[in-house]
Amino acid sequence: PNQRRKIMDMNYADVALYEYANTSFWDKMSTVGPDFYDEVQRLKDAKDDVRNQCKGFNEWEEDLHRQALLETPGLDAMSAMCHAMQLDSKGFVKLLKRKSSIQTRECRTVSVFPMKHVALVHAPHVPTDIVTNFA
Repeated sequence: PNQRRKIMDMNYADVALYEYANTSFWDKMSTVGPDFYDEVQRLKDAKDDVRNQCKGFNEWEEDLHRQALLETPGLDAMSAMCHAMQLDSKGFVKLLKRKSSIQTRECRTVSVFPMKHVALVHAPHVPTDIVTNFA
């Protein structure tokens, strides 16, 4: 409870923004009609269709996706979308920069491992004001 309070105090603006957005979301959700749930189902079905159509692209290395998008003449729209969906944010920015003739060395990331997940772990031997990213 004490550590939770510290985190809440340190992130009070984030907490306030979250609480406002959460309340606003549920206020809006209380007014949706039955068409909303039909639309959600259509979205889920479309997502499943795309997932099935892009299944063969999941195992490619990211550079190959970018190369296919840049160098494959006559690439059909579905394949292009499948390739683009496999790029992380840095890869997508690189793609946009190359398409715009901007040098990719101008594209930087602050993370050494942009695809890794970050976990906040409190270890007894580490001071509480230190955050460590264990990969």
